[in-house]
Amino acid sequence: MTNDAFLATLEPTSADLLYPVSELTRRSTRRAEELTGLIRLVLGRLESTSSVIT
Repeated sequence: MTNDAFLATLEPTSADLLYPVSELTRRSTRRAEELTGLIRLVLGRLESTSSVIT
């Protein structure tokens, strides 16, 4: 095997790149959903607290 042929085999294919990108996208989506739920919970608590105070 020549050096050029060896180096060519080390370049990632689109399939090699697609998996990590889709995995990161899935994690980001899950984190965004978790943060959205947390924010809704906090805002709900603030709203109920403010109605008790007034």
